[in-house]
Amino acid sequence: MNIYRFYEKFYEDFSIRRHYLEGSSARYERRQCTTCCPGSDYPKRVNKHNRDVKLYKGSFVSNILWDRGPIHVTEKLKNAFQKEGFEELVFEPTKIVADKRPSKDRKKLPLDRIPEFYWVKCRTFIQPHEDFIEQYNIKYCSECGRKIVPYKRPPLILNRKHNPGTDFFALEQPGHGRLCTEKGKAFLESYPKTYCDFELVELR
Repeated sequence: MNIYRFYEKFYEDFSIRRHYLEGSSARYERRQCTTCCPGSDYPKRVNKHNRDVKLYKGSFVSNILWDRGPIHVTEKLKNAFQKEGFEELVFEPTKIVADKRPSKDRKKLPLDRIPEFYWVKCRTFIQPHEDFIEQYNIKYCSECGRKIVPYKRPPLILNRKHNPGTDFFALEQPGHGRLCTEKGKAFLESYPKTYCDFELVELR
């Protein structure tokens, strides 16, 4: 069994990448802590709703609205997920709370022409392998509680004995994207305008 981490496709030519609609979570605002990151901002969660999104660029709609954490899909892609029988996924309507796109993007794609998106919520979560947890070495700031992680995180390692039994799932250890099986990968690759890349995850 192969497991893949999937994420937004990276283009060396950013003139291509910046054209499709993208957003960022509205769950966070910038704060400062003099203990763990003096002189610099850090994100602090202020809203628990993953479905709240601020648009920041894009002049055409793709089938996935990429966010830094969650993903949001069009109704057509939502229906395709459901038709394929991926019961581990739950969908809730996305709420666009701000449009911060450049004026030329807003002109090409006005807000009222953007279709309904749905936040994709995973029912299944797994823990990483113990070897990964040791390398990750998570610490928390004593003042603000912010999670402090190494600048360069180690490659993700999963326990091959902990099969979640679903084709899409998430890691309880955040910050490493979303995970899928070969079937999930094939589905995303076959569906148009998803703009996905995949990385094979090590199993031990």
